[in-house]
Amino acid sequence: MALSQHAKWWLGGLLSGLALIGLGVFLVVQGLDRADQIASVLGLFVGLAGLGLAAYGAFAVGRPGPPPAGGQGEGVHGNVFHGPAVIQNGDNNRLDTHRFDS
Repeated sequence: MALSQHAKWWLGGLLSGLALIGLGVFLVVQGLDRADQIASVLGLFVGLAGLGLAAYGAFAVGRPGPPPAGGQGEGVHGNVFHGPAVIQNGDNNRLDTHRFDS
């Protein structure tokens, strides 16, 4: 059975919520001193995982993605708009919005 993307997000959220509730019950049963020790170790691993993800994100940004397929696509190339574009300009007193459709 193939799950839709929406169902996968709901299932992931449900499982994450159940895991957090289970962890909370486990820590309550362990008592305050033991729960503090366990939470410190879990915090260490969560911090290391966050550091790893931050390093990956910092280095992954430097890699350029693939070029757009076939032609120039949407956006601004030189002084020519390709595709729909919205330009806003103004200051604290006035805001102008211009819409260009190609």
